[in-house]
Amino acid sequence: DEYIPNYFEMLATLNPVKPTGGFKSNAYIIFDYQSDTDFKFAGINVSTSKLEIGHRTETEWVVDVQGVYPGSLKAGTNYNVFLALNGSNVTIVVDNKVSLSHTFDLRIDAFGIAHGLKDGMVGLGANNSKAMIDNVIVQRLRPPVTFTLTETFDAASSGLFAPPVSGEWIASGGIL
Repeated sequence: DEYIPNYFEMLATLNPVKPTGGFKSNAYIIFDYQSDTDFKFAGINVSTSKLEIGHRTETEWVVDVQGVYPGSLKAGTNYNVFLALNGSNVTIVVDNKVSLSHTFDLRIDAFGIAHGLKDGMVGLGANNSKAMIDNVIVQRLRPPVTFTLTETFDAASSGLFAPPVSGEWIASGGIL
């Protein structure tokens, strides 16, 4: 329940498990989570050897855009995933080798207010799959510095302090 800026990043190590017993092999970072049938996802699908960005509906996981990973994705392998979310745009980078981007439509609520990707919860998941997920980080950029001033206090007229009501400021040895 804290303010999330329009731009934030998520990092995770995704490791989809080998598909056995009817399971698939995928792992995703979940974002803009509104409910168990209304969220967005980005991650890797070993079954198709592709990066995927998509959304969940009441009936299915819909892949909006996919990209090929150089070589192939393998089950039981750690993949370092970086996800940048900016307004309604998402970019996924896997192992600093390949990236994929997609811009979602803004979600409009019942009051007509447009919402970007920051307004839902974030998490991790898989679609009928088993996965090991580690090293999860959600981070935002440091706010920009709006004012910087260096003061040495070598003189009484530093400009930082108003004139005293009585007496005077005296600077001595860098101390006011």
